[in-house]
Parts: sequence; C-alpha cells; structure tokens
Amino acid sequence: MKRAFLASLLTLILLLPSAAPAGALPSILSFAGKTVRHVSYEGLEFPQSEFDALVPIAVGKALEPPDIRNGIRNLYRTGLFDRVEVLGRALPDGVSVLFRIFPRKWLKEVRFEGNLHIPSSSLLRKIDLGKEEEITSARLEKNRSKIENYYLYRGFRDIKIAYRSEVGPDQKTDIIYQILEGPQYPITDVRLRDDPGISRFKVLSLTASMPGETMDGVVLDRDVVRIEKYLKGKGYYYPEVSYGIAPDARVKKGVVVTYKIVRGDRFKLFVTIDRPDQKIRPFQKMLKRSFMEENGPGTAKAKAAKMVMRKILDDGFPLGSLRWIDRTPVPGEREITLDVTLGFRAVFGSLTIDGAESMTLEKIMKSLEIAEGEPFVRSRLDSGVKRLKRAYRDRGYLAAKVTLKALSFDQSRNPATSPIHIIVDEGSQTLVGSIAINNSPYSLDETREVMGIRAGMPYVPEQVDAGRSALLGRLGRDGYLYASITPVDAKPEKNGMMDLILGVSSGARVRLGSLVVRGTEKTDNRIIRRALGLKRGDLLTANSLIEAQQRVYDLDIFATVDIGFADKQIPGPVKDVIVQVTERARYAIGLKLGFGSEDRFRTQLSVTNRNVSGMARSLTLSFKTSSVINLESLVYRHPYFLGKQMDFTSSLSGLREKNMSYSEDTKAISLKLKRDVTRRITGIVEYTFKGQDIFDVSPGVVLSPQDQGSTNVALVALEGIYESRDDILEPGSGTLGQIRLNVASGYLGSEAEDYGAEISIHRYFSLGQGFVFAGLARGGIVHGFGKSDQVAIGQRFFLGGMTSVRGYKLDNLGPKDAGENPVGGNYMVNLNGELRYPVYRSIGGVIFVDSGAVWLNQAPFDDSTLRVSAGMGIRFSTPAGPLSLDYGYKLNPATDKESRYRVHFSIGHAF
Repeated sequence: MKRAFLASLLTLILLLPSAAPAGALPSILSFAGKTVRHVSYEGLEFPQSEFDALVPIAVGKALEPPDIRNGIRNLYRTGLFDRVEVLGRALPDGVSVLFRIFPRKWLKEVRFEGNLHIPSSSLLRKIDLGKEEEITSARLEKNRSKIENYYLYRGFRDIKIAYRSEVGPDQKTDIIYQILEGPQYPITDVRLRDDPGISRFKVLSLTASMPGETMDGVVLDRDVVRIEKYLKGKGYYYPEVSYGIAPDARVKKGVVVTYKIVRGDRFKLFVTIDRPDQKIRPFQKMLKRSFMEENGPGTAKAKAAKMVMRKILDDGFPLGSLRWIDRTPVPGEREITLDVTLGFRAVFGSLTIDGAESMTLEKIMKSLEIAEGEPFVRSRLDSGVKRLKRAYRDRGYLAAKVTLKALSFDQSRNPATSPIHIIVDEGSQTLVGSIAINNSPYSLDETREVMGIRAGMPYVPEQVDAGRSALLGRLGRDGYLYASITPVDAKPEKNGMMDLILGVSSGARVRLGSLVVRGTEKTDNRIIRRALGLKRGDLLTANSLIEAQQRVYDLDIFATVDIGFADKQIPGPVKDVIVQVTERARYAIGLKLGFGSEDRFRTQLSVTNRNVSGMARSLTLSFKTSSVINLESLVYRHPYFLGKQMDFTSSLSGLREKNMSYSEDTKAISLKLKRDVTRRITGIVEYTFKGQDIFDVSPGVVLSPQDQGSTNVALVALEGIYESRDDILEPGSGTLGQIRLNVASGYLGSEAEDYGAEISIHRYFSLGQGFVFAGLARGGIVHGFGKSDQVAIGQRFFLGGMTSVRGYKLDNLGPKDAGENPVGGNYMVNLNGELRYPVYRSIGGVIFVDSGAVWLNQAPFDDSTLRVSAGMGIRFSTPAGPLSLDYGYKLNPATDKESRYRVHFSIGHAF
C-alpha cells in the first residue's frame, strides 16, 4: 500500500501544471480542454465496462484535470494496481489518452503437485497464504517449511519440496509447490521409557501405532489420548504422555516410537453428605467430571465446588456448605473427600412490601418472580429486587431505593420458611418537560415520534438514549449517513420535570460516486452491478445498501458480500462504494434423506452449476425417489432475464407417481417468469406442456376420457405470492398468501381443457414465551370446458394426510368409489389451526384442529361433508426443519368403520 501511495502521489504531482524544461514531453494536463477522441489502457486484461465505470473520461467530451485525477484515484482504490500512468498524444482534432496500468503481484491460487498421499485441502490448512495477498520470497519459503514439517509429522522422512510461480493473463500469480514425498516410514518397534507403570502389551492393545504400521503423527496423537483416557479411568487423573520418533539403526528407513508415560498420583474420590434423604450420586458425578476435565487437582476442586454449591443453593438449602478432606495414605495415592453439609431446606414464606404507592402488588410480584412456597434461592431473590428497582426506574423514579430486610428462617416448620420483607422508598417521579431539538431535517413532531419521547412521559435516561439511536437510524435510512446527534442535555426544572435539549448535525445526504467491484474471478461484474441496482448519483441510504447487499447474496454464488465506502471516515456528499465479494464453489452436490409415514424413505440427489457463463445462471440436475414418487428434473435458472429484474426458469422433468386411485407417468417442460412486484409481493407467469400417461386406474373413479391412457396437457398459470414471514423454516409471525389461476386449452396445444383457481393464506401469530399460533385457510375450484365435460383425475383436488387433514390417510378424504378409492373433486376447502409451544430446549409441542372437504360438482357442498380432526404432536428442531410426530383423531368420520386415529411422522411442519 505504501508503494501504491507513493506512486499515486508522484503521478498526481506530475499532473500539476508546471513549466516544462526544453525538450521534455508535454504533461497530460497540457491537453486540458481538448476533445477526447480515443481512450485506451494497457497492462491488464480488464473489462471495458469496469474501466468505463471507474474512469470518468469519455470520448467526445473535453479532457478535464479533475476527471484524470478521479480516474487514477478510482483505479488505485480497486486494490489491483501497483502503479498507474496517464499519457496523451495529440491528434489533429483532439487528443488520445492512454492509461498504462501496472498490476500488483498478488496471489490467485496455491496448488500442489506430487502430493499422492495427503490431499491438497489438508495442505492448504497448514499454510497462511490467502487469495489477494502480497507475495514475498520470505513468505513462500516460510510456508514451504510448514509443509515440509507437516510431512515429517505424517511419517515422510525423505520429503523434498520446491516451489515455482506462474503469472496468468489476468496478471495474478499462482504458486505451485512441487512435492517429492518419498516413502512413509514404517514403525519397526514401540518402546516405553523408564518405568511407566503400564505394560508394553497394554499400550499396544490401546494404540493403533503398532510395529509394522506406517508412522503417522495424527494416529500417534490419537494414541496418546487413548492412553491418557485409560489411565484416567484407573484414577490417574493427571498423567503426562508423550512420544519421540527416532530412526531404527537396525532397519533402514524404519522408525522407533518411544512413549514417555508419567502416571502421577492416583486419586480416590469420595463424597459424604449430612442428609441421608438426599441423593449422593449427582455430587459424585460432578466431582468425577471436574477431575476428568481439568488440568490439575486445584482447578478440579474449584470447579467441583462451584457446581456443587450452585446445586445446593438452587435446591433450597440456604446455609449449605462444603469442605475438602485431602489425605495421602501411601506415597503416590491421594484420597479426596468432598464433605457436603446441606443443613435445612427452606422455602419462600410470606411477602411484605412497605412503601410501595405507585405500583400495584401484582406488578411488584411480576417483577420479583418469586412466590410463597417455592424453594428459597437467594440469587433469585436478589435478581427480583434488581428487577423491581429497574421497574421503578422505567416509571421515572430515578432515586427509588428497594431494600431487603435481614432474612430469618423459621426452622420449626419443615421445610423452613423465610418471610420476605421489602421496603421501598420511591422518591419523586421525574417526567419529561419541554423537548428542544435543534437543526433536525424533520419537523419537531415527527422527530419526537421517531424518538418515541413526548412531554409528560416518565423520564428514563436509557429510553432517551434509545430514542437518540432511533433518530440516528432514521437519518441513515433517509440518506444522512454521516449524521451525528449531540448527547442529550437534560436540565431539571421545578415540579419534577426534566427539559431535554439535543442538537442534530445531519450533514449532506450521500449520493453514489463510483462503484468498484473486487474479488471476482469467475463472475462477470455486470451481474453484480445489475443486482446492486445502484447508479452514479443515486441517493445512498442504510436500507438501500442493505437491500443491495441482499440482492447480491440472492444470486447464490457468493459466500460473502461486503459493501463499504472508500475513505469511509471522511464525510462527503458523494462517496465511492467498494463491493468486496468472495465466490462460492461453482459446483455443488446435494444429498437429502428423509422419512415420512406416508411416503416412507425419501432421497434426493442434485448436482448444480451455480454460475453458468459467470452470470449467476444455474443448471441443476436432480433425482428424487420415495415409495410413491420418482422424479428426475433438469432446471435452468436465469436471473435478470433480458437485463431486467426478472427471473426466468425452464425445466424438463419426468415424474412417476403412485396414488391410491391411479398411477401416472408424466414428461413435462415448463417455462416460468418470476418478478418481484414489491418487496413482499411476487408475480409469476408459467407455461407447462406435459404428456401424461394414466394407468392402474380404479374403475369407479373414471369420470373423463382423460382419466386413463395418454393425454397431452398444456396450461398457462398466473400466480401471486405475498410473503412477510420472519423465518421460512420455523415462522413465528407474518403471512404467506398465494393465489393461482390456470387454464388448459386446446389453443395452447392441450387435449384436456379446464380452468381453475386456488387461494391459500398462512398466518402466524407470536403469543410470547415461544408460543406461536399458526393458521391456514385454503380453497380451490376447477372445471372442465370445451371438449372436456369432466376434469381429468390428475387435475382434481385431493385432501387428507400430514399436510392437510391429519387423522386421515393421504388423499383419502372426500368422495370414494365402491372400492373405497378416492375420486377427487372439483371443489376443495381446507382449514387448519395449530398452537406451537416450547417444551425443552429444541423440543416443542403442538395442539391442532384440522378440517377439510372435497366434493364434485354433481354433489353440492353441505356442512356434513366437512371432516374435522384434532390432536397433538411433538417437534424436534433440526437444521433441515422440525422432525414432526403427530397424533390425529377424527371427530366426525364419514362411517363408523373408519379407524378414528392416525399417527403421522415427517420432517417439517404440517403447514
């Protein structure tokens, strides 16, 4: 950076006007004012679009010195160049400008050759060379030594390593370490040093590094851990185990492993307790765990004492104590006894509050969070007193005192009781008086609203500071990125009022200057600029930068995306923005395994090229299989289709599905356009052409000629999605709304003709304390027309199962034929309500009510066809979503012959 700074300074000095000595070449500034006829650069393969974005010199315009200086400055800010020169050549009608660019020598990639036994990924973790770092001979040699030492550690005693560098067309340097591994030496003998107190036979039975095996430091380190674990299990809690490697003079290219084992003292651990009615095992486990985990008896005793005392006090023994008895009956053996004195058990007694006038007893109890009859825990009581004092402060009683009177215990009762007596000295309440805000770009009322402060409310310094932070956030969202607010000046007045004065220095709103993209290797910067959606002169706000960053992340090709200002510490109305990205691996392989009570074991394998042609286009080949479905698909996604903020997806798929009433084999092609209408609303247009082969059809469900045999279906669908959920996998609040309209017509190439609509609304309400109410309302209609009097079975609605109405088999709700096979319907309604609540850590529970109905147009709906079920279930949170186990009970089955319940298991919520 120092070299770059000096080169930049020298270049700028040369650009300053000066008297040129006789015979010298004219300065580039001597062409100032002349028309630029040609702009070029040499020295680096650099996209013309990037160069044009960085250098504000355009053909056809006059050459201006500020444009030259800004162009040099922007090129240096990319961090790619060591030196930049600007030359001018006179033309008959103007000037030709040439930028000579001298790139920095920075690292692109480290590669390895000849590493037959150790993968490159392992070697990369042993060195400290990273992409975009300066390369020096000293660093390269230092890392060569690190690789050599790692090979010696792994048993390659004849290792030889050299390195070379290769400079690519992009002027980035690859470092290649050339490795001649040689053989991995065998272990010819294992020996024990001195008197270890453990036999060689026992050591060999515990370890994998035996004579005849190859020597490997990784395996030897694991063996040391095994020996230490064995000794700890025998009571030697602090053994010292190490090993040495030496050539075997008897065997060429063989090594001898010598263990040095110092067992240390043998410890016997005991626990005594003064109350026979209390279990002693929890204390024994704490004691042994501490000695197993700590590095010495002193720290082990301290850790055990801390854990034991916490348990004693939390169990309601307020005067519990412990002591250590440490004796050495014979040399090399120590007996450690933890003597626990519990004393009496106590509970909270009656609660008396004196002096509380402004707060009700109910609110006081809510702050204290203790109740009569609960185990007496002093830490809980102290925390409650602190919360009560905080509650008074939040009401403007800044000088309030909450005092706990001396505690006593009535031991005549079992358990003993401790009456709690709290004395409150509220003091006077302080309220907000006048509010003066100087130089705010907003009106006084709007500023007060943003801060959440108004005259007459309790004065709480922390709340005022939070209001100040909220105002700074609003200024940032409105483009005042360098705004500052003076600390609040609070002036006390009479009658308990506090006048507030603060000054706002908003500064100028910040607009975009140049935009520099760094860190791309396989990605075209145009797709990043397109995703950012920022143009020179745009107003920059905190929100716009965050949203731009998210749009780049949404391309799904970058591991990190950082957006910041060049010279960010210097305020200004125009700021250059630097976008630094780290690319993800271009290819990804995905494997998903699952199980459900309805589709049994399921597997999905996918292979994805995330970044086709460097423009964030993806191509995914996937295979999905279960007991009821086999699906193969090839999906191509093109973000920013036609240069617009529009997502284009095309897919080819093959589906074989086995349903209760029929089976189908479908080949389909789909074309889909998706565009975000607003931040929460997405619109989709889709065309699908599919060839369906329907077979194994139950005779009673055939209503249309297309219900069996081969049929071509072509349809167009319009879909709108509203999304405001706070989390996709485990939503706690928000809404997901969807509406879909579709038509299959002969004009589109379809042999079956129908039209339909489906709407669904998922709503989530957070009830606090981890409780969430989730609701779903869904309805649909489909009708045939033209040459299709009835809707084909593949387009009808089916309900029942884990994701619609629990308690029923999959798709088994609604009309059936004589063989009890579901027919499906033209109409569908589905209503669900579910209360989700936490149980313990990652385990949660649900209570639900489901309902639904499916019917044909020949049989109009009545409420007797609406089936209702209720039940409960458990959830276990995993990174892939919750594991679900639900028990559903039918409240009004269609017949008494039906089973009244069904158990469902799957990964994911029901809806």
